[in-house]
Amino acid sequence: MRGSTIALFVTAGMACTASGQVLGLDRFIARSLDAAPGTPLFYAGSNGFGQAFADDTGRVYYYGVLLGATTLDRDGIWHATTSADNTKLIRSNDPFAALGGDIVFARTATGGGLSTSNMRPMGTGVIFGATFRGTGVTVGVNDSGVFTGTPAGYTMFLRRGDAAVGTAGAVINTDLRGQSQQNTAVNKNGYFASLMTVSGGDTVGTTNDKVIYGGMPGSLAVIAREADALDAGLTLTAMGFNAKLNGNDQTFYDVTLGGAGVSTANDSAWYMHTPGSGAVRIYREGDLAPGTAGADFSGQAGTGSRSYTANGMSFSGTLRNGDTITGVNDQALFITNAGGMSMVVRKGDPATGTDANFNGFNINSVQHSNAGVLSFQGFLIGGSTDTTNDSGLWFGTAGDLRLIAREGQPAPRTAGAVLGNTFNGIGYARSGSDLILYAMDLTGGDTTIDNSTGLYLWSERSGLRMLFRKGDLIEIAPGVTKTIVQWTIQPGDNGNGGCMAVNDQGIVAMRLVFTDNSDSLVRMRVSDCAADFNFDGSLDFFDYDDFVSAFEASTVSSDFNQDNSIDFFDYDDFVIAFEAGCDA
Repeated sequence: MRGSTIALFVTAGMACTASGQVLGLDRFIARSLDAAPGTPLFYAGSNGFGQAFADDTGRVYYYGVLLGATTLDRDGIWHATTSADNTKLIRSNDPFAALGGDIVFARTATGGGLSTSNMRPMGTGVIFGATFRGTGVTVGVNDSGVFTGTPAGYTMFLRRGDAAVGTAGAVINTDLRGQSQQNTAVNKNGYFASLMTVSGGDTVGTTNDKVIYGGMPGSLAVIAREADALDAGLTLTAMGFNAKLNGNDQTFYDVTLGGAGVSTANDSAWYMHTPGSGAVRIYREGDLAPGTAGADFSGQAGTGSRSYTANGMSFSGTLRNGDTITGVNDQALFITNAGGMSMVVRKGDPATGTDANFNGFNINSVQHSNAGVLSFQGFLIGGSTDTTNDSGLWFGTAGDLRLIAREGQPAPRTAGAVLGNTFNGIGYARSGSDLILYAMDLTGGDTTIDNSTGLYLWSERSGLRMLFRKGDLIEIAPGVTKTIVQWTIQPGDNGNGGCMAVNDQGIVAMRLVFTDNSDSLVRMRVSDCAADFNFDGSLDFFDYDDFVSAFEASTVSSDFNQDNSIDFFDYDDFVIAFEAGCDA
């Protein structure tokens, strides 16, 4: 109904039960059975898309599966900002021109080819792994590589079998297609870090066969190697599983220590490497924990996928000794960096916004900003707490935490539902303000198995807003409406303390799955401006027109003030927000 003039007559409030969500059709960049650019085929009718990421320019890179293709050429990587500029980057079985001859990107009946397990965005473009086959390629020796991909094409900068820089004659012996997002990272500067296996040359069995490399593609250097001498007479006995980056090109990695005085009670540590300055230890098991009276750390530091930022590394520490009471105050959240370590909050502390105390934290829910602000899920005990309200979400810094959502509170844009106890942190965007995406489960009221999850955005300006709900109806093409059964937003770390699917400008790459098993890829922009009704990143008449259309249809998205009733107050509040503008 764009461009129409509508007269509104509102006589009574309507319960917020009608499903419906407004998302401009130009936000859809690819759909099941759409023609796949660069091929004569179409995307698969179900499970047509895999992981999708937003780079710093807002371009979305994604993995797609083709309908009617053979086993050898059924998948590829595309990139787009709209459906109109959707472009193929690479497809399985494409010729690998840089190596020449008959070499192609390999895929077999059992897999291989392209990988999204180590695919991740960089400043402009994407990093991905691939295997290849052809004359001169030997499986398990030199058959995989790591590539940079941009709109201009792709380039391999590291190949299995290459000389291992910083060693005496060893070679890279890692399946570079299969590197995970836990041990391989790239940030917006294009700086790359990865934990790899080397063999031959000066390698002695498994004593020193693990190396972390870092640097710009084509100019990598050793950050750390097993058997290296460390600070304080310590030795790097074994690498852990992590190689993580922040926006300052600093690499965070975990190790097992050896040397004099080392035992199983103090052999776990984390280091932070800064180019030009080297590595410093930022955590060790057995060290005294700041903010306590004589307690020390037990075991490994617990980190989440978005624990690494320019502010340092956030982690959950298990405490023992000193003032520790087992089961009462034996866990805390900390931030650590080269300048030292500080406690943010401890189990047993009073939980702001409640009459209860913290009873633990979910490290996998933690979002950590470059400014040192955390959001996290905490668990509660005491006061008026029972099983219906014993968890919540908090946001802030040490001594300045605020409750932003609690289990059992009314769920915005529902008919009587309340928030459940699952708060899955998805992404952090920082476009002038803190924007946090969370998937939350719902219970009670109008909740059924078909609409039991909501995708929420929180900001200081607009509070907690529901963006989508499982079971929402959404128009994906002119006259084509489908029911959402699932969404996927890739939550892994993007090397800047954020989410790979959400960039700093609030661009979100999201896969929607519908009840008929078809799927679509969406590129949308979230902001703290609720009047940007169609998520296109600008405030204009289309937002006004789309709101009016939703309001006339009594869809859930028109419950602007989220009081679970659609009435004139929603219209009035939208007009006030619209007139105020997004810069107010």
